[in-house]
Amino acid sequence: MASKRVSRRLNDDEISHLLNDTASDFDSNTELVDRAEIEDFGGYGRFHWRLMGVCASLQAADAIEILCISFLLPVAQCDLGLTSTRKGWLNALLFLGLLMGGYVGGSLSDQVGRKRVLIACLFLHGSAGLISSFMPNFPSFLAARLLSGVGVGGALPVNFPYFAEFQPRDRRGRMVTLLASCFLLGNLVVAGLAWWIIPSGWKFTISSSLEYNSWRIFVGACGLPSILAALFLLRFPESPKFLLSIGKEEEALRVVSLALETSMKGPRGYQGIPSLSLRWRESVKHICLQTVQLFRGNLLFRICIMIVIHFSLAFGYYGLWMWFPELFSRLKSYYILHSQPASVCDIIGLNIPGRNESTDPCDTKPVDPSVYQDQVLLAVAPLPMHIWTFLHMDTLGRKFFLVLGMVVSGVSVFLISLVRNSIQSLLLSMLFSAVSNAAFNAIACVQVELFPTHLRATGMALTAAALRIGAFLGNVIFGYFLDVSCIVPMMSIAIFLCGMHIPFLIVLSSVL
Repeated sequence: MASKRVSRRLNDDEISHLLNDTASDFDSNTELVDRAEIEDFGGYGRFHWRLMGVCASLQAADAIEILCISFLLPVAQCDLGLTSTRKGWLNALLFLGLLMGGYVGGSLSDQVGRKRVLIACLFLHGSAGLISSFMPNFPSFLAARLLSGVGVGGALPVNFPYFAEFQPRDRRGRMVTLLASCFLLGNLVVAGLAWWIIPSGWKFTISSSLEYNSWRIFVGACGLPSILAALFLLRFPESPKFLLSIGKEEEALRVVSLALETSMKGPRGYQGIPSLSLRWRESVKHICLQTVQLFRGNLLFRICIMIVIHFSLAFGYYGLWMWFPELFSRLKSYYILHSQPASVCDIIGLNIPGRNESTDPCDTKPVDPSVYQDQVLLAVAPLPMHIWTFLHMDTLGRKFFLVLGMVVSGVSVFLISLVRNSIQSLLLSMLFSAVSNAAFNAIACVQVELFPTHLRATGMALTAAALRIGAFLGNVIFGYFLDVSCIVPMMSIAIFLCGMHIPFLIVLSSVL
């Protein structure tokens, strides 16, 4: 249906019809905050889709940051002296940065505004990513990637509340699902960049001790999307719900007016942003108070459930996903030397040159370009599942996709450790990728609806922290046991995905 056109500026009385005065189950402060549910008035137009474009690029930047490291494992091992254990720590320290940035960024955004925190974190992520591409050794590279992780970690838990707080209630589930699906876009971008840049052999000498080769060019390119997203975000307003939560009702009404007029008439810039009025000590105190509030009353049950599910899902998904390029590289190296079939765990136990702890990291051949082709297939695999969740998230329900994604992904991990054919391993990996993304889409919808506005970003920051801890431990355990006993990390991941969350999903039915 075409949007309703108007030729005059909306007044405050008309805009008030767009603010839904809903009762809250939590406290009187939430009643004021939740008045800013934007309803359909004049259609869903340009403003919302432009906001989707900016927030989607931020969501994609998260995928690029995470998967960027995984593509380096087989190609940077000589330059950085990477062993399997070091590779595990490189993956894990990324998630430590995401953990640190997520909690601080999410909590601060409930005080100083979503937009300010998003812009600062995106610039930190992009600049630290570019700097890391020039680091000459493992410790300095690790430190720069940690800072890059802090940046994107601070932006991600703020991105969903910022986006959701502009969405009409009847569209929110589908639109948040669509935003979560943009992780797929990041997967495609980073896989395409890796396939294009890393095998190219491009390089130039900066100094006698540093050659800026193709994998460094790839790392630098992965930092650019965040910087571009930050620049585009400068033209968007602060969340109207946040403005109401700090008592700036007039500015909140102007933001709603801007959104509607942009949707109906055309583009118009907006530079309003709440000033940073809290001192640092007051901010720290406020963060602590917000965190305590989440562990009281009705919210205690909800935050605990979300922490456990995030931890379990991240331990399983990132514990394996980050290692796919390395595992595929080892499979290719094995089949060059041997013709008989073997499982992934059988191959890992062999002394393939340059591919495990018992060999020299520099004693290896270039990575087969087909490894990156396989990663592109893995990046495309979730597309049908994203379409399904987008169309049916509000009809089949969040819990349906959450249970389906976690159980089927756990079973697929178990089967990956058993099959003895590279095609079967790739197909099961694609299944794992697809159904895991369905679970992430479901959890993204759940968490923006469980917490009141003035605690929403803090709550998402805590659940994101649990996700990062799970991913951190999953990568450390996988890297440590990879060359010792492959079956240990594979079975651990399968158990976490299939088993640990089941008791919590049973009681979660009272919330979803």
